[in-house]
Amino acid sequence: MQEIRQTESNGTIIGVLSEMDLKIEETEVEVVSNGNTSKKKCNHVVGSFSIETDNGTFKFFAPRFANELKKDGTKNKSYDSWVTVINEYVSKLDVAKNGGDATRVKLGVGFNSYDRFDDKSNQVVHNCGFTSGFMSRVNDEVESSTDIQIEGVIKNIRPEMKDDEETGKLLVDFITVGYGDKEIGQIANVDTFVVEEDIADAFVNGYFDEILGENIRGYQVGDTCTLNCEIKMEHIGGETKPTGGLGRKAKVKSGYDKMSIVVFGGEKPLNLDEELNKDKIYSVETVKGLLNERQIYIDSLPSKAKTKANNGGGNKASGGLGNRKPQVSNGDNPFGGDASANPFM
Repeated sequence: MQEIRQTESNGTIIGVLSEMDLKIEETEVEVVSNGNTSKKKCNHVVGSFSIETDNGTFKFFAPRFANELKKDGTKNKSYDSWVTVINEYVSKLDVAKNGGDATRVKLGVGFNSYDRFDDKSNQVVHNCGFTSGFMSRVNDEVESSTDIQIEGVIKNIRPEMKDDEETGKLLVDFITVGYGDKEIGQIANVDTFVVEEDIADAFVNGYFDEILGENIRGYQVGDTCTLNCEIKMEHIGGETKPTGGLGRKAKVKSGYDKMSIVVFGGEKPLNLDEELNKDKIYSVETVKGLLNERQIYIDSLPSKAKTKANNGGGNKASGGLGNRKPQVSNGDNPFGGDASANPFM
């Protein structure tokens, strides 16, 4: 399959540094200089850190580009910025031990979902995560944010159900383009986003764009579009019935935390200006091919895990849908009203 452009995403996480487990290690990088390729040893930043926001606490990992040397062998300034994070930033965990004030930070992130083989369950599982960009300090007055814009293709739209009743929200299966591994290459990743109740009707039936001064149809299956979202962490479970027993009850947290991608708006579908956006729109054939590559990749994961174990190792700006922009019915389904006509299902 020929190279296909990756879907774009851009988000900003603003909150207080909760925990930090970053360190400097030595690594070996490939350097290209004057047409010659060689390997050189240098330092790079590894580890993880957590940021506490109004929407929950989220864990991130050091970016892949935090190497001391760039590919051309010159000094990498981004590495220096992450060394500053290690040496000067203070987490809430540090404050609990040593006192002081935790650092309020802003982190650039990208959306990254992938499938992997889980050794404990012996199954392939899907993970929804984020890549780290640059991190900087911000004043305490800067509001918390978990906003992110994610580009992709709509695979399906359906009502959210709870106890056999519609909640008023929608669930959108959203396709993004990423990578499997060196053997498989590019694949489609599929994640389910939640559309807020206050924009659910406009999401499928359309809205009036005050900036463009025109009516925009609702989103449809097959649309290439950018959705405005925020990341939320929801605690599930933890409610227990009162019981007897000896003495006071232990203060323990039960249940689990679940991360959700919540849609609060979106940009005009690229499909509405096909000629202008022909190089950006993903065709049905392209998406079906990427979904097929994904299935091949998923099917290969168990055997690869077993082998590894054995080896030890320029458009016009528009208002868009929704009442705010991120800090960064299926309508006239082009594939017909019958769900079986959806080529992505």
